[in-house]
Amino acid sequence: MPIQNRDRGLLLAGALLFTCTDAVTAAETPPRDAAGLANIQLVTELDAVQPGKTFLIGLLVAPEPGHHTYWKAPGIVGVATTQIWTLPPGCVVGETHWPTPSRISMAGITAYGYPDEVLLLTEIAVPADYTGDSVDLKLRVGWMACSAQCNPGIADLELRLPVEAEDAPVRTVAAWHTRFAETLALQPSSAPAEWRLSLQEINDTEFDLVLTLPDLENFAHDGLSFFSYDQQVHSDKEQILTTVSDGSTLRLRLTRTEFAPTDATHLTGLLFCPQGWPGLDSSWVEISVPWHPDTTDLP
Repeated sequence: MPIQNRDRGLLLAGALLFTCTDAVTAAETPPRDAAGLANIQLVTELDAVQPGKTFLIGLLVAPEPGHHTYWKAPGIVGVATTQIWTLPPGCVVGETHWPTPSRISMAGITAYGYPDEVLLLTEIAVPADYTGDSVDLKLRVGWMACSAQCNPGIADLELRLPVEAEDAPVRTVAAWHTRFAETLALQPSSAPAEWRLSLQEINDTEFDLVLTLPDLENFAHDGLSFFSYDQQVHSDKEQILTTVSDGSTLRLRLTRTEFAPTDATHLTGLLFCPQGWPGLDSSWVEISVPWHPDTTDLP
């Protein structure tokens, strides 16, 4: 049966496939496999870190052929890959950069995830007064790798990075430096300031995302779709796109889920246009649209 969101905590708490606890001093931990995964490991583009600097650490997750893992907001089925960090005193975990997802099928239900290898990049800040000679990174990672059936797992991974003086030259590991840069380059763009985005209630289960964009008539928008961050939009329901008669406005009909938060002040997530957005070097745009009770004057 598909995994519902309410079951995620139980699955991650109870699943334990393997544990790797030996700290490794290197740019990466040894590759590991597990049921449904061809590889999972920690990697970094640096061979040392510095006090007062922020660096990126990568979690590489590669599903076996025919399997997939899940995005941070997988939809109505699936379990997002979870990271719990333990760091030396003063070090701080920052943002995780999630690559944009694909639509995947779990038992015939559409969800959001990764059918191929994915690199999750997390920012780690080292305090300026850090005096240790190394930074020991400890990660407990939980995942769900699915095909015809799902394989939940948890692993403990550790990586030790030397600390160099704040003014020392920064050295990078060429192969991972390139891969990190490629991953960051694929992050979604922010919605341009000239876009007008709003929401309109249709009924108890449906609403429209209304987009008024400049030069709309000059770009192809077939296949435009929305990926919700917080379960406000049903991943397995059709999203219907229509063009308003003025030619500059689109309506995207979306369906709520039974898991939708009742106190949401904004609709947040990613807009995808396969042909790319006009004026942007990306097919993906991150949006946050406030809910307004009075939308009667919308197109």
